Amino acid sequence: MNRIKLTLFICYLLSIISFTSSSAFGATPPDIIHQMTVSITPQSDGSLLMNYELDYEATTDFPKNIKYLEIGVANKDFTILEYAPDTLISGSKENKSGTSQVHLDFHRLPKAGDRFQFSFTIEQGSMIYEAGEDVSFEFRPGWFDFAEIKELKVIVDTSNLLKHSLKPTPEETSANHAIWVQKNMKKNQKMDLITVICSKDSFPELKNTQNKLSTNEIFLIALVTIVPLILIIIFAIKESGPAKYQKGRYGGGYKGGRYIHTNQAGRGGRGGSSCACACACACACAGGGRVGCSERGYQVLHWMFKK
Repeated sequence: MNRIKLTLFICYLLSIISFTSSSAFGATPPDIIHQMTVSITPQSDGSLLMNYELDYEATTDFPKNIKYLEIGVANKDFTILEYAPDTLISGSKENKSGTSQVHLDFHRLPKAGDRFQFSFTIEQGSMIYEAGEDVSFEFRPGWFDFAEIKELKVIVDTSNLLKHSLKPTPEETSANHAIWVQKNMKKNQKMDLITVICSKDSFPELKNTQNKLSTNEIFLIALVTIVPLILIIIFAIKESGPAKYQKGRYGGGYKGGRYIHTNQAGRGGRGGSSCACACACACACAGGGRVGCSERGYQVLHWMFKK
């Protein structure tokens, strides 16, 4: 009887703690991104010049040890070319250890009610992949676990893209640009994946070897897939002897074919999230600052092994 009472008491305490924590977190208003624009200009060598512009408002003081923001980008094959303004941003760095983020340091700690505009430009590689006789790239801007976006806009310069097709249908098109717009996005809400397919002639300096697997890479793929599979089968057979089979423990099952990266972002209660993608692409989660998990485009298997 005493054990039952103790169990009920512990459950009661846990429910109170859980309710208090969730209520406190829910009472904290998310930051507001009034406008976020990502402008993409494809280059002749297959790289993408990507300019990010944000109009950001802090609804609460930034934590004292977080005088920066980190914005997730498509993959680790990127270089920061510039950022602005110097009056707000004191420096930048490329986060490529387990993540792919642009890290921007501020001169001072943002406070509740501060609204500031900033931008940065990167050269993004490892985005082009073969799509039959054509080539393609896919992109989805990162989403935020501690901010709402009033308007998110993606602009692709199509002036040099030959025989191109676009998915989904852009909200606006012109002779040189395609524009996708999404409004009133809540925390963790994702924009639709944008797919651009065009003729290979759009990238005259694109090396064909970018999209081919070498003999060594094929061997490496076989090594990291076939060998574990054999070991798992051997282990499953070993574990499924006559006695264990009778106990319903036969099997083991190989759940391969997925590349999963999980990163819990520790930011003083502001939460974190994870993302996963198929083995033919590379994906990582943003962490730090006030940025949540970010799905940042696709990267073919060739680059995943190369990098």
